Amino acid sequence: MAKLNKNDSALSFAAAVTAMSIATGKRLMRNFQYYRQSSDAVVTRPECLEILKQIRMNLFGLQNLYLNSSDEKQHHTSSSFKVMLAKQVQDGFEDLHRKILFYDADDISEFIPLIDRNRSFWKDSTEPEFYDENLPRKIDRQLVSDFPVLKKNIMALPARST
Repeated sequence: MAKLNKNDSALSFAAAVTAMSIATGKRLMRNFQYYRQSSDAVVTRPECLEILKQIRMNLFGLQNLYLNSSDEKQHHTSSSFKVMLAKQVQDGFEDLHRKILFYDADDISEFIPLIDRNRSFWKDSTEPEFYDENLPRKIDRQLVSDFPVLKKNIMALPARST
């Protein structure tokens, strides 16, 4: 059996494959649970806030990868992690969108456009051009300001969906 050298890119590749497998498994589990839901499913504010928190943590993780990828070797080893984190951000917004739709239209009409804008932004995360050196600035300028607004509006939702 081959040994992985700590300095070898194979170790980074193995870690990236493992992380991608976990992310794919989480996505499959979420989709399975979503399609298995009954029509009387209930969504709560804490669920939506937890999704928003996870999105934010993944977003900051992605931005931190850009801070630490100054040399060419580091850039290539972190690329798969950037894709994985971006996909988790995208999946988080998709999940938040699905859950928010359980609430009455009057309760969500003000902030559903923010969620849709973020979903639209992250849908291109499968394209290599998405990951240019300006991505952290785009995130800061266009999206970070959405989080306090989303949190405030989620906190204003009824305790449970109807």
